Amino acid sequence: MNNIRIQPQTGHINFTPFAMAKMSNGLFNASNSYKDNSMVMLNYFLYSASIELGLKSSILSQDNSESKKKYLKSKNIGHDLNKAYKEFSKYFNVSLFDSSDLIIMNKINKYYRNKGLEYITIDIITSLAIGLKPFPKLEELEKVSKKMNDFLLNNKYFINCM
Repeated sequence: MNNIRIQPQTGHINFTPFAMAKMSNGLFNASNSYKDNSMVMLNYFLYSASIELGLKSSILSQDNSESKKKYLKSKNIGHDLNKAYKEFSKYFNVSLFDSSDLIIMNKINKYYRNKGLEYITIDIITSLAIGLKPFPKLEELEKVSKKMNDFLLNNKYFINCM
């Protein structure tokens, strides 16, 4: 009898800019269709994740190299919406977000970049206890996310890239 040893490996999926843009759109639409005031943190998370994936799919539509993917995942960018937008601006000569949008993104970024919206960290609990005063209004974040989503729609989710 032969002994066969199977050693599973980590799977790697190469998400294309198109796939990431579609996921961004899906997150935006999911948040728009989910309105439950008892779970408002989910909406904040979905809109923020939609912005992040939208920015990153846009960047990768211009440079889908392994080094760029690693850079976007590294601590240089990670889940930081402000840093992702700064990187986006290097590739696109558009003012996607105005100064008020950037203020809104900055308010939520404090929580999003550290995964606080996913894992409900102490700073989130503290913010909930004071009525989410440090957070932007959800409607404001929705408008920022919509601008990102509209950019993806106008660029046909980068279907012709790579």
